[in-house]
Amino acid sequence: MSEGGVGAIVTASGSAAITYAIQNLAQTGDHIVSASSLYGGTYNLFAHTLPTLGITTSFVDSDEPANFSAAVQENTKAIFLESLGNPDINIADFETIADIAHQADIPVIIDNTFATPYLFKPFEHGADIVVHSTTKYLGGHGVALGGAIIDSGNFDWKNGKFPAICRSRS
Repeated sequence: MSEGGVGAIVTASGSAAITYAIQNLAQTGDHIVSASSLYGGTYNLFAHTLPTLGITTSFVDSDEPANFSAAVQENTKAIFLESLGNPDINIADFETIADIAHQADIPVIIDNTFATPYLFKPFEHGADIVVHSTTKYLGGHGVALGGAIIDSGNFDWKNGKFPAICRSRS
């Protein structure tokens, strides 16, 4: 994968990559902020499945970065966007949104499935985590399911907001 991160996990599908990324950051009582222009499966995950686990989502219009700032809460654990919003094909101001997230000590997750790392490098625009459905363009023909989660290595996971990631399991 040519995203340039420090580590990656391959999953069974793109939806699994998004689910795994979110569920490792957010727990019952937590919140995420997401662009409202999303692939339908991702919208369904955020609007219907995650609430059954006690994780809420605020959907905002990504054309205005201030919407993200206004939606961040004390319990917000991530900001989620797509590199090319589906179905609108809108392009957010990634750098400004990343600044908003980083001021709140939360990571930015960008689904780069449609743009691929050949057209857009999310880490160069402030993303901390990139997810992909490798089934689509990276896989070439949609004949094999897959997904990926890539960590930039730039986010401070020890900032106190993510104890489950940093504590010893022994």
